[in-house]
Amino acid sequence: MGAPDNRSIIEAIVNELETRLPAHSAHCALNGGRKPFLIAIDGRCGSGKTTLADALSKAVVARFGISCPVLRMDDFYLRPEQRTRERYLEPGGNVDRERFLSEVLRPLAAGEEFEYRPLECPALTLGAPKRVEPSPAAIIEGSYSLHPELRPYYGLCVFTDVSKAVQRERLLRREGEESLERFEARWIPLEESYFEGLKPDRYADIVVSDGVITFHYGRNNMSLIKTPLEAGRLKLNNRLAMPPMASAKADADGRVTDELIRYYCERTRGGHIGLVVVEHAFVSPEGRANFNQLSIADDGVIPGLTRLAGAVHKDGGRLFAQLNHAGSAARIEATGTAAISASEVQLRPDRDAPRAMTEEDIVRVKAAFVSAALRAKEAGLDGVELHSAHGYLLNQFYSPLTNRRADRYGGCLENRIRFHLELIEAVRAAVGPDYPIAIRLGANDHTEGGSTDEDAVAASIAFEKAGIDLIDVSGGFCGYVLPGRSDEGYFGGTTLRIKERVSVPVLLTGGVVTPEGAERLLREGRADIIGVGRALLKDPAWAARCMDTLK
Repeated sequence: MGAPDNRSIIEAIVNELETRLPAHSAHCALNGGRKPFLIAIDGRCGSGKTTLADALSKAVVARFGISCPVLRMDDFYLRPEQRTRERYLEPGGNVDRERFLSEVLRPLAAGEEFEYRPLECPALTLGAPKRVEPSPAAIIEGSYSLHPELRPYYGLCVFTDVSKAVQRERLLRREGEESLERFEARWIPLEESYFEGLKPDRYADIVVSDGVITFHYGRNNMSLIKTPLEAGRLKLNNRLAMPPMASAKADADGRVTDELIRYYCERTRGGHIGLVVVEHAFVSPEGRANFNQLSIADDGVIPGLTRLAGAVHKDGGRLFAQLNHAGSAARIEATGTAAISASEVQLRPDRDAPRAMTEEDIVRVKAAFVSAALRAKEAGLDGVELHSAHGYLLNQFYSPLTNRRADRYGGCLENRIRFHLELIEAVRAAVGPDYPIAIRLGANDHTEGGSTDEDAVAASIAFEKAGIDLIDVSGGFCGYVLPGRSDEGYFGGTTLRIKERVSVPVLLTGGVVTPEGAERLLREGRADIIGVGRALLKDPAWAARCMDTLK
């Protein structure tokens, strides 16, 4: 490297940091905390890595106004055998690796305060012990810092290289002739062997060699969609979800078929989808929306659901059952009975107006949801989702368009979500404290006189207080589309408002068709999980391609 503190090189690295820090901040927000952005710098002897680390630290402080200490592995965490040696044992071998991991890197990555303590070593002048407080950024410099087992801790990896001629010139100037002979006899061959095996230039984000800087975009670059989620009862391997989409692949009685299992396995193969919410299942025959809809209305469905859960679990995915009652959207041809709803509001001219539910009906339907949740749990599904979107029964109670009641279940928002809150309480009491419950909320009808974003925010706050673990946002009586909008994540304005007011995860669907779009919505903080529906419906391998694209 011609000049390790060369302004253009430092400027280029700091510019790269500027592109990565927002993603890191979003990553920390998704995981419920603030953790430091760690930079690793290692390189050949004489390549200028120490000078580069010091210069980069100062540049980070100047550009971003944050502290960025340099922690040197070689100086502070030597192996016990090294303490009496004149010089290092071998490249990458002079560090007490386990001490460094346990005493420095793990607490540093966790944002904890720790003591940075040197070992006694007569041959070297080491600094005094010092307390290291949590810092927004830090640089780890020295041998072993780019070792593969440490890569997951870093947001940026830099490798400094140098030609043999420049290396010899610098060592001669720094060490003198006698020391140079020892370096060339012992250290240099070992260094060659070490870096040949480690191949740091293959995975480093940035390689600086003899004054030339090379970027390898995408290496160690944080992909938020791949980040695991752990929030209370909800634990997912990544942030990609397959939302519920009716496939009409159940049999005439609503039982799981081999075709239905193949349909889900084709899309979850490889474990690239963190959460699958199975298509809506009717909780009672009167709430059936259509023919060949999945059923969860009697105990006879449990064996088939068990098979489905087992098939998806083989690839490590999580599976939620979506519990639904169609209300006035139920087809009399499929149910054989008149429809019921919050009020006698005719939704479509080709269907009769429903019968307004009595409080006895509400109690009965509530019991059907509870029984369905217990069946999902017995079948081995990982959670349940209550369907209150797309104009179905719970949505009919939530929306002013269809809830014209004058009793305690109608009128103000508090009354219009009373059924929801009672249902959440009843399901929680049945399934126990550890079983996840989600709700799909038709947040906004996008129709004059219908539900609004303000309603959605207030309802979401109430649902969280009632014990909901996940809020899955979609449209109300507008369905899963937003008129006049085709951009990816078109419900993102609503989810952003909800996310700012609740602490449980928020799931966003709506028009997401590209991996880059899904990643962008997470980086913008519009949701914690991204649902991709129609793209997965058209292309079963979409999730695998997404993860490959975002490597």
